[in-house]
This record gives sequence, structure tokens and C-alpha cells, in this order.
Amino acid sequence: MGAVAAAVAAAVSPLAGYARELPMRLQVAAGWKPSSSESAAMWVVGEIGGVTSVGDQWAGGFDATATLMTAEGATVAAGRATVPRGGRTFRVALTASQRIAPGEYLLRVGARAGVAAIPPFDNMRITVPPPPESTGALFVRRGPSTANRDMPTADLRFRRSEQLRVEIPTTSGDSLSARLLDRTGKAIAVPVNTAFRDDPDGSRWQTAQLALAPLSPGDYAIEIAAGEKRSISAFRVVP
Repeated sequence: MGAVAAAVAAAVSPLAGYARELPMRLQVAAGWKPSSSESAAMWVVGEIGGVTSVGDQWAGGFDATATLMTAEGATVAAGRATVPRGGRTFRVALTASQRIAPGEYLLRVGARAGVAAIPPFDNMRITVPPPPESTGALFVRRGPSTANRDMPTADLRFRRSEQLRVEIPTTSGDSLSARLLDRTGKAIAVPVNTAFRDDPDGSRWQTAQLALAPLSPGDYAIEIAAGEKRSISAFRVVP
């Protein structure tokens, strides 16, 4: 197995977890802002329920919290989001109370809607890489289910009527390209549009976007290349 095929296989493997529903799914990205190598930054996207439904107890809106801790239990960063009525997803940029250095951390994410609650994910381990590297990717969907608005998502199942965007934190300005791969690592001739985005918080993002209409149900991956660095993010197209 070649290097690309092995990397795609590793990226696709977690999609097996979509055989059952979960109360909450998470996607996490961590990296460094171009203006600072003193402290890393972290972003969390969470989603309640499945692709098409939200339990009645969450339909009126809910609050979500994210806390990043050291192995010894000391809090180094935290964030909070309030999701309005009818929403099911949230995106939180954690605010650091002390320097987020490279190393191992625990991330706890919870949600509450009145008396209904999803308890924290106690042992979600996150490795923050040294600068200028990043880890993880965030996803955005756009389609009929989002009223054709961009919506962060932690559920990596998409429909052919949707568009998908992958976002990866970066400090680089190197020329950007991307391609779509099948689950074996073979390139597929479907256009993937790339761009950089600079956010008001000082972060920079590599983005890759494609329309899913040409694809049949199955597992796929997007390879983003900037200079010599390549990142692979997997997703699933469902009927």
C-alpha cells in the first residue's frame, strides 16, 4: 500500500463509527496563528443528534461548553456557545487562560437544554503539535437542510444535494491545491476549489470546497496540499 493510500485508509477508518447514532459528535482543530507562536489555538465544532433530526428536548436551543485541561486536571482554555431555537450545531473558539503549549491535553465538551444534558467527553485526548504545525480539520455544509447557508458540522455524512467545505488552521501562505480521492486513494476528476481565509481572531485557514452532486454514496477524502505539506480529511456521502 502506497503512502497516499495508507493515509486515506487511516482517515476513512473513523467513519465506521457512523454505523450507530451518538448524542453528540465532535470535530476539533488545533494550531497556531500567523501572528503568534507563543500559544496555540483550538476550535471545537459539535453537533447534537443525527443528520436529519434533533430530539424535541433540544429543539428550543441549548448551551454548550468546552474545556481544555492538562493531564493533571488544570484548565488552560475554555469556551461557551448558545445555540438558538432550531439549531443543532455549534462552533467554539477556546479562550486560553494560560499558554497552550505543544503537548497532550484532555478536552471536555458538554451540552444542556433545560433539564436535558449530554455529559462531558471526559477522555477525549488532543495532541497540540509544535509551531507552525496544526492538527484536525473542521467541516462546513451548505444545502437544503441548512436553507442554503454555511453551517458548521461535526457529522461527516453528507448528501449529494449539499456542498462541503474543509477548513484547516495554518500559518502558511504557500500556494494551495486540493484533489478528491476515493477510499483507495485514487484521484477523482471532480473540481475542488481552494482558498485562504483570515479571520478576525487572527487565525488563517486553508479551505477546500466541492459540490457533491457528481458522487455516488460511499467514503471519500480531500487531500489539501500547501508546499510540501499534505492533509487528508475523510467524509461519507449517504443516499
